[in-house]
Amino acid sequence: MYREAFFITCVFAGVLSVPRFNITPCKTGDKVCYTKSSQQLYDMSIAGDPSMNIESLDPVYHKQINGQFAIIEYRMLNTSVEGFRNCHVVESELSLKKNTLVFEMSCPYVVMIGRYDISGTLIAVPIEGSGDLILKCKNYHIFVESDVTVNEGKDGHKHIQIKKFKATGDLRGGMKAQLTNLFNGSSKELADAAMSFANTYWKPVAKEFQGPVITANVKRITKNLNKYLKLIPLESMLFD
Repeated sequence: MYREAFFITCVFAGVLSVPRFNITPCKTGDKVCYTKSSQQLYDMSIAGDPSMNIESLDPVYHKQINGQFAIIEYRMLNTSVEGFRNCHVVESELSLKKNTLVFEMSCPYVVMIGRYDISGTLIAVPIEGSGDLILKCKNYHIFVESDVTVNEGKDGHKHIQIKKFKATGDLRGGMKAQLTNLFNGSSKELADAAMSFANTYWKPVAKEFQGPVITANVKRITKNLNKYLKLIPLESMLFD
């Protein structure tokens, strides 16, 4: 009798030791359910939780983002990015056989504010300078392909973790760029031409230079995702 009571107590204590989160459990292969639970995980990751040392990511702060290509080099300094809390997971697919997690996000409006240093050619026009920047983007779709692993945690449960990822973006609704002090204030004509080109041909400009910025943001989101996934047992998210 005492042994049975001790066993029940241990099991109950073990259940209580597993943090509870509002994540919809999904049947393996159910893409609709994967998308729903991915949205829940995403929302948690953006909101963060100071009690668990998980930072809020709206806005996302970056000390420095570097971009270097054949014809241009830039740095973005002390930037903040707002708008990720309004993004929606359009589609999500998890395959434990392939060890992959693929998802697409749609962000209605994303704003980036900070400082910049730039030198080179903006596709077809020269550009250089150092000053303040504001980038306003509408209807931004972000695609993430990631490799995942399943490991046993310290709690004795299996947990999924994102190991590495590749992120790309598709800006569909337009971009408004404002960069002060282009050409260090020496040529208003060249500065106006550069800004006019960037705002007129926003789609190829964004496609050419968005890579480092998207990677930096998804890296921070993935870091938060992994912190939550380390707390959520795989069996509470998936079932056969």
